[in-house]
Amino acid sequence: MVYLATQRIEKKWNTPLQNWGLVVQQLAIKFKGRLELDLATNTTKN
Repeated sequence: MVYLATQRIEKKWNTPLQNWGLVVQQLAIKFKGRLELDLATNTTKN
């Protein structure tokens, strides 16, 4: 639910989040197979 809420409000943010890369990496580990990371662009694939 946190991930989906983040995706929804991410469009309104205009400054990068502190430690966001670390958070996304931890979510990818916790929810293996549900979150695909694009390391070349530092974004998530939907």
